[in-house]
Amino acid sequence: MHMTPIWCLNRRDYQGRILFRPPRVVYVLIVAFLVFVVVLYVGMRIQQAEVDRAPSTIDLFTTSKVCGMIILVNETKISSVAVSKSHNNSQETGGFVSASTFDDVDSLWSHADELKSSGVEVDDAVVANCGTCGQCSNPHDVGIYDDTKNTLTGDAKRCAYRALIGGRGPSTDCMRKNVGFTDSCNECWVDNIMCDMKKCAFVCMWNEIFGRQFGHTSGGKEILNPCKTCDEKRCGRAFTNCAGANRRRSGIISDIARDDKNELCTVADDGWWLRDDLAMDWESGNWRMSRNSGSGGA
Repeated sequence: MHMTPIWCLNRRDYQGRILFRPPRVVYVLIVAFLVFVVVLYVGMRIQQAEVDRAPSTIDLFTTSKVCGMIILVNETKISSVAVSKSHNNSQETGGFVSASTFDDVDSLWSHADELKSSGVEVDDAVVANCGTCGQCSNPHDVGIYDDTKNTLTGDAKRCAYRALIGGRGPSTDCMRKNVGFTDSCNECWVDNIMCDMKKCAFVCMWNEIFGRQFGHTSGGKEILNPCKTCDEKRCGRAFTNCAGANRRRSGIISDIARDDKNELCTVADDGWWLRDDLAMDWESGNWRMSRNSGSGGA
């Protein structure tokens, strides 16, 4: 039986007509793609308008408030991440300090001096990060910030793809496996990913497909493109309220081109997370931190 090749179908050589008519599925795919592009574009424009209306987050990095640690010497040495004394009326008993956010560095040291005057043996006071304390304001998680400062953005992005496909669970597992934050800090990061899925998905997908998701400056850093700007302005405050410490507020320069002059914390103690005494206190559970009441992206 003779089969006519597909490229010979609808041939009209003698009339000079079109030699090949694409199958109907091709037209369906073209229409579907155009509909996808239109929906994506409209969604992107709506979300971008929300980004444009959202306030700047610069105040999260120019604040004078600090997350401080007062390290006490006692029979059981206890470290405290302290968030401002002005928000807490608790007494310093039992060899640890539990307070609220310090209004500034001077307030931290003044509080340490007050404790000394009252007979409490204070070993040291340390600024962990600018702004309020949170679930990531500890030596383990800030140490990861420092160790992964050139890779964390890419790791978080890959885990965000898991959320796009499978939701929160796969993204949580991905961050836990590939980054290694403490569970509470990890939840802050996953919350941020889910916020991006809700408020920035169209902006990020449009930029990924038709723009440059991660362009590079001359210094080799990833630029703050529309996707990252959306994350910063629409999800950054909630993230920092949960995490407390992020890379900029910990004084760590990351793989994203930022306004380091205005956004990078300069009063956080450099390398405090490497101190053996603080690491031992953290690992042994001799660490008291009150939840912050304050509010930057990663």
